[in-house]
Amino acid sequence: MKIETINELLIDVIGKASKITNKNPNQPILENILLEFVDESTLRVTSYNLDIFYTQDVFIKTQETGKVKKICVNPHLLLSYLNLFDKNENVSIEITDTTIKTKVKNQESNIQAISSATYPDVRNFTVENLDGGLTINSDILIDGIQSVSFAAALSSIKPELSCVLMSYEDEVFNFVATDGFRLVEKKKIINKDDIKNIDDFKQILIPAKIVNDLMKVVYPNMSVSIFLEKGLFCIKTSESLLCVRTVSGLYPNYKAIIPTKFVTEVEMSTDDITAALKASNIFSDDFNYVKIDINDTDIDFYSKNSKIGESFSKKEVSKKGESLTQNYNHKYLSDFLNKVKTDKITIEISGKTTPTVIKPKGDNSYVYMVMPMNK
Repeated sequence: MKIETINELLIDVIGKASKITNKNPNQPILENILLEFVDESTLRVTSYNLDIFYTQDVFIKTQETGKVKKICVNPHLLLSYLNLFDKNENVSIEITDTTIKTKVKNQESNIQAISSATYPDVRNFTVENLDGGLTINSDILIDGIQSVSFAAALSSIKPELSCVLMSYEDEVFNFVATDGFRLVEKKKIINKDDIKNIDDFKQILIPAKIVNDLMKVVYPNMSVSIFLEKGLFCIKTSESLLCVRTVSGLYPNYKAIIPTKFVTEVEMSTDDITAALKASNIFSDDFNYVKIDINDTDIDFYSKNSKIGESFSKKEVSKKGESLTQNYNHKYLSDFLNKVKTDKITIEISGKTTPTVIKPKGDNSYVYMVMPMNK
């Protein structure tokens, strides 16, 4: 088989496919991508790592047909070679049972090909309901997932807690993650008329690690369709399809544990608290402990490590309610503040041993709840 296409098309698709492949000692073939000739004008590129399935079509001109219709190749090797040339160049590719001959201008390479005989059967990822689900801008999905995935549990002892929850309710698409010590929720407004199968979106659980990998191949600001079929969460564009297996299980009723009454409310600069926590990070102990004293007009941050020293920071605040002292894991606070885009935040404290709620000022769509370390 001999084909010709534009270098930019190959670089884009193979670049995304390479982010899905990984090393698997039981199935080493999955380190490669699958190239399949669908017809005389379509080359299909597929990547699969047992968790994520990705496929996209590339427009080609067939110069010469042949017996080889499917072949596997190391995407990183092929991509490294293609990146040597201008994206606008024409690329000629000739594929045999053992090699992929690539020619750009007067330069050629022979890359070892691998038989596709042991590549997994990916026909189960053929999605029938291509027009169902929800059509949204990809920014909604990207921002929602990236805003919460950091708070998911690292352990899989409780599989649902290691997941990102996506759910639709009352024209709001909720993205949620928790590890039992903290919880974060990001809300996105969705037009109800856009959803054809509302029941499918009541609870979608995807492991945080997998969903973060999924975001590597979803481009910003493009129209995508998302839907569930056969236990798969799928993202479809005009040219590509991404699928990931969902996790079964019941997610905790997180809304019932978010406090609504507070004894202390603080408003302060995001930059101020971020700077104070950076100092705490240098001097904190193995438990990432930071002590916070909230006074009438200021807030004090104190951390100590008996081996290296201690730090103290004082920052101005606007406070309502009681003055009190709280202890936190400073990393838990920083993880959220690094995602905040507003100049100020609000800190709402419900009690010494009950959750603290942090929000960007004026933005109730992004809520973070963290437990104090008070004994």
